[in-house]
Amino acid sequence: MAHRPVSQGILLKTVELDGIRLTETVHEPRLKLEPHSHELINLTFVLKGSFIESFERSSLELCSNSVFLEPAGLMHSDHYGNDGAHSLIAEFGYQWVELVKLDPTLLQNPFHVTGPVASKFAARIYREFQFPDRFSSLAVQGILLELFSFTFREIRCSDRLYPAWLARVQQHIDKHFQDQVECIDPMSSW
Repeated sequence: MAHRPVSQGILLKTVELDGIRLTETVHEPRLKLEPHSHELINLTFVLKGSFIESFERSSLELCSNSVFLEPAGLMHSDHYGNDGAHSLIAEFGYQWVELVKLDPTLLQNPFHVTGPVASKFAARIYREFQFPDRFSSLAVQGILLELFSFTFREIRCSDRLYPAWLARVQQHIDKHFQDQVECIDPMSSW
């Protein structure tokens, strides 16, 4: 993988692991980056601080314990928060995607994961990054695949097609949840 810096921040360390480049970076407080894109797919694990990633029609705030997938070529700008940001970025190309037999269409749209799940994945990858050994490449690939499977399942569940009857029940509940319910004693008509 030809080395072109993934970040316009301060590069602290870079490790290459069989088609995956991990880069630790720090961005100064309130730094603003002009619109740009990256040639490779990248996952940003925000370890500390925050920044806003702005796209053509939307923006997304990334805070500590966030993971963000950015497709290759996606134009965006960045505005770092009052504390700047400390991140670990995993870059990979479509050769790695093909190698692990991941559907490349799944990586054409950005996704964002936050909270304890994101924190768990970030901590595991960061540990492999800090203390690499001969099994780190395998471990990082496994962690990335686990992150992708978790995320794609979550996305699919939120978009899944429920049976029509269940959708109607959900709509009815949403529409009438505040209505007063009348209880009728079935034995009263005897």
